[in-house]
Order: sequence, then C-alpha cells, then structure tokens
Amino acid sequence: MTVKRWSKEDEMFLMNSYSRLDNNKLADHFGVSKIAIQRKLARLKLLRQYQKKWTESEEKFLFENFMKMSDRELAKVFNVTEISIKRKLARLGCRRNLRQKRQKPELTITIKSRQDYKTAKAQTASAAFAVGKKSLPESSPKENSVDCKTAKPARNVKTINRQIPLAPAAGKEPSQASASAKNEFEKDARPLNDGEKSYSCHKSYEIGDMIYHKTWNDRGRVIKIIRTAGGHKAVVIEFDKNGQKTLLSEIKEADEL
Repeated sequence: MTVKRWSKEDEMFLMNSYSRLDNNKLADHFGVSKIAIQRKLARLKLLRQYQKKWTESEEKFLFENFMKMSDRELAKVFNVTEISIKRKLARLGCRRNLRQKRQKPELTITIKSRQDYKTAKAQTASAAFAVGKKSLPESSPKENSVDCKTAKPARNVKTINRQIPLAPAAGKEPSQASASAKNEFEKDARPLNDGEKSYSCHKSYEIGDMIYHKTWNDRGRVIKIIRTAGGHKAVVIEFDKNGQKTLLSEIKEADEL
C-alpha cells in the first residue's frame, strides 16, 4: 500500500472543490480511497457542515411552537436536520410526552383494642378445632353401604379459653438511698401558684396557661398549640430556665383504649 504525497496544487484543488464535489468524486479524481480524502480534509480543517448557532428569538419560537409543529416541520423552518431539532428541544427541556409517575397507595393504620384482639383470637382457635360437613371426604354409595356399621359418630369439639391470672410481683422494699432522694426532690419542688397547672401528657391545655413541670422543677407559659408529624397534639411552652420546649398533650390512657 502506497501513501500519496499531497502537493500544494492538490491541496489547493481540495480547498476549491471540497464544497462542490463529494468524497467519492474526489477519491476517483486523485486515485485514493474515500478514507484518505476524509483524513486529508480533516488535517486541512475543511468542514462542509457547521453547527448551527441558535439565537434567542429562534429558541423562543421553538419553545412556543414545539407542541403545535412536528420535528420535520421545524427542521424545514430552520433548514436543519430533525436530529438537530430533537437535540435542541432536549437541551431546552421541551418534551411532548411526559410519563405520569406512579403514586404509592396511602397506608391505612387500624388500631384494635385488647378486647377485639381476644375475641378474634378465640374465633380463630374455635374455627381451627371445629369439624364441619365440608371438611369430611366425599365417598361413593358403595363405600357407604359397607362402612356404615363400622363408622363412628363424629364428636363435637369444644374449645375453652381460660386466662391464667398472673402472680403478683414481689414488691421490693425501698432502700434508704431512694427514700432520701425522694425527700430531697420533694423539698426542691415548689408549691403551685394560683392559676398554675401541673404538667401531664394526658391533660389538655390552652394558650396562655401557666404550667409547672415537676421533673424539671420549672415554670412556663403555653405560647402555641401544634400537631406533630404522627398526628398527636402538642403544646409549645416557654420555660423560665429550660427555654422553649414542645410537650405532648391529650394522650389517651391505656384504660380508655
């Protein structure tokens, strides 16, 4: 394979004719391959097509009419290819068909009381031990005639649910250390003033109520009533020592559930 030596006359011919003649005709003229013509044009930086530079008015026209006109119609307007129109629309963020995102179904939480749980458990236990007509295997009339003498009547099974009482836990005698700590806490605790309420998560409060917290030994005023992310009611209290705190309120006790 011989490598062609390009003269200045050949390069001048390429520069003057590359826009009129395609690579096949130039390859036949110089007696070389099409790839050699492409490489020589690239070294000479001779390009037939240039990337279009979009103006603001053209981008605005695309943004306003991309839903009304197809890519082929827009390509004829701007004298470019359909691929360049698609790439430009993608850069501008213009899409004709948007897929709808799937939404997850909302979770439903059911709260059952202890009594409902016991009744449901008893029903499942009785259904497991009960014998019905459908559960008995079907037999042919011939088998029934032979086995009628030996067959025994079905027994009714009864289930009895009994609750075993728990043994009372052995109470521990309070030590001297715990008794002394309790006495010190009672000494430090201040008596309630007029109009003050002792804090409890089961009570309800209103804005402006004076609250006394025994554990923190601090007083404060309710400044806001909010709802937490879990749906519980809470109060925002501005304490004298501990500053602003958020505490739960109106929580139902276990006996009320």
